[in-house]
Amino acid sequence: MEQASNARLAASAAAHNARMASREAAFQRSQAQYHSTASGISDISIQGYWKRSEINDRRCRKEVDMIRERNTMINPYTNPTIHVPSGYNQYYINPQGNVIGSNNANFKPNINRQYNGIEWKKLPQRY
Repeated sequence: MEQASNARLAASAAAHNARMASREAAFQRSQAQYHSTASGISDISIQGYWKRSEINDRRCRKEVDMIRERNTMINPYTNPTIHVPSGYNQYYINPQGNVIGSNNANFKPNINRQYNGIEWKKLPQRY
């Protein structure tokens, strides 16, 4: 009789432990899903913040360039940006960093004798 009682208690304890393990597993799955969703939402929010900051920075740089009457261009020799005085349609740069601005669409400094046959590249506008 005592053995039967012990067996019932052991079976009850095993069933209880199985239910608790099942509930713990369900809780862990729900926590993992929650953290995955929260992390995704946080990532989207951060990406939006960085995008808005980038747009605002670009706008501020354009305003500063406008106030200082300059254009921001990419140096084709070194690739960083440089600032040139505004007022011209096209700009050319040589390897030494000298810049020529022109509004003449036919102006070609590479074939102009005045510029001593130095290689000139057209500056692509950055913004």
